[in-house]
Amino acid sequence: GGVLSAVSQGLELGDVLIAVSQGLVLGDVLSAVSQGSVLGDVLSAVSEGSVLRDVASTVSMGSVLGDILSAVSQGLVLGDVLSAVSQGPGLGDIQSAVSQGSVLGDVLSAVPQGLVLGDVLSAVSQGSVVGDVLSAVSQRSVLGDVLSAVFQGLALGDVLSAVSQRSVLGDVL
Repeated sequence: GGVLSAVSQGLELGDVLIAVSQGLVLGDVLSAVSQGSVLGDVLSAVSEGSVLRDVASTVSMGSVLGDILSAVSQGLVLGDVLSAVSQGPGLGDIQSAVSQGSVLGDVLSAVPQGLVLGDVLSAVSQGSVVGDVLSAVSQRSVLGDVLSAVFQGLALGDVLSAVSQRSVLGDVL
């Protein structure tokens, strides 16, 4: 029944059989495909070690399967990516942070602290490490001030060191 339903949605029988032979649950495959993903891409994500349900959920949150594949091929764990995407940032932004050398864990911890990932990225693209940005913000500096310090050419390490000595970052600036 599932195979027929898959084929009636336009999937090649060969691909469906491959999916099933890789141990995928056909319902999950159909769910990813019914959201517009190409079955070949789904198989490819899964063959890189992602759990199909995670692929399907990321897609249902609006991520493009191509981005998911590219994230997975960069070594990101799809479960972690999902956890970040469910908190609002786009997968593209997460990848962009990671491709600039940030550790995914740091990027993920930026999001629940209420930081806008775009702002964090903007600091990172100027050479700051996400860990430092987080550390400045967790010491009660406003992210806008941190960014403005970085744009003015101040080394984030120096800013942190001033802030940790109880200076207000606004005063430092």
